Amino acid sequence: MAGNPFRSRNFGLYLVLGAVGVEMVVPIVAGAFLDSNLGWTPWATLGGVVFGFAISLIHLTVMLRRINKPPQQSPRDEP
Repeated sequence: MAGNPFRSRNFGLYLVLGAVGVEMVVPIVAGAFLDSNLGWTPWATLGGVVFGFAISLIHLTVMLRRINKPPQQSPRDEP
């Protein structure tokens, strides 16, 4: 049986992926809300789609760079 998922090293990655999903959905919902209340159909929703996609893509890029960054050597590791 697998260990506790909350102690897993990958749990932080799961949280980041969940945050990216929320970052994609919230601007779309906000745009749909503005469309229904202000009569801007479909422009605020389309703006929310573009904004949510851009923010999520930037966040994923930053996180991938952090994950793939080689570990830094400490001065003690030098010969």
